Amino acid sequence: MDKSRIKFGEKVKLDKNDKNIIEVLQNNARLPITKIAKKVRMPVDSVKYRIQRLEKIGVIRFYHAVINFPLLGTPMYAYTMLSLFAMNEQEENKFINYLVSQPKITWVSKTTGKWDFIIGTCTKDFKDYDEIIRSLRLKFAKSIKDFETISTIEEYKYDVMHEIIDT
Repeated sequence: MDKSRIKFGEKVKLDKNDKNIIEVLQNNARLPITKIAKKVRMPVDSVKYRIQRLEKIGVIRFYHAVINFPLLGTPMYAYTMLSLFAMNEQEENKFINYLVSQPKITWVSKTTGKWDFIIGTCTKDFKDYDEIIRSLRLKFAKSIKDFETISTIEEYKYDVMHEIIDT
């Protein structure tokens, strides 16, 4: 299974030390183990073991850099919600694989409710965005029932999930 995919199952038991390690990693995953250990006031070997355990059980899915896309010439970040007609598993996999393969589609999520999927796109302008959506709508014309787009103007919070972990 792709590590970037959300893994469901029984709730994993974490203690305060696990939560503290996750908090440090979310603030700066590039810190050496020695500095993480110092921040959480634990022995280096214990921190290393706990991080490896959290990775193995899927609590830590992957590490990534959060890119400031406007500085790279792609200032338009938009979310597009898609409502689909009923699809069989093969058609849905084809749809998902297409979305995942597109370089300017930076986020794909299957959802419940009115919208079946939400995608994030990162483009240089509206024309660039329109080409992505037009291509998607042409390729899956018989599958897409409706769509709606919202553009991001500014982000105020990003990926600080450690705050919701129960200990």
